[in-house]
Amino acid sequence: MRIIFKTVGIISICITVIAALIAMFQNPVIALIGGFLGFVNGALMFVVGGLMERVNDLEANMTSVQRPSPGRRMACERCGKLYGVGQSKCPYCGNDTSVDLP
Repeated sequence: MRIIFKTVGIISICITVIAALIAMFQNPVIALIGGFLGFVNGALMFVVGGLMERVNDLEANMTSVQRPSPGRRMACERCGKLYGVGQSKCPYCGNDTSVDLP
């Protein structure tokens, strides 16, 4: 979708410039106003495409940070053996590692 916005923005700018140059001989004021508005429209579509690209990149980074890596391990405070970070108790001695906040 972002590529479509960028492409349509560039095409819109090109068509607007050509149309404004052609209309300049008919009515210069209308040509300038239409050219300006068309140029702004194309530029905004191009910018929206770029913003969509940045949002997708940020969302990709957020989801990769939130997922715990499956290979991470930690040592039990009581027996010292290694087990997965996602487990709330040590599978060897049963030591509860969950933290209760007051």
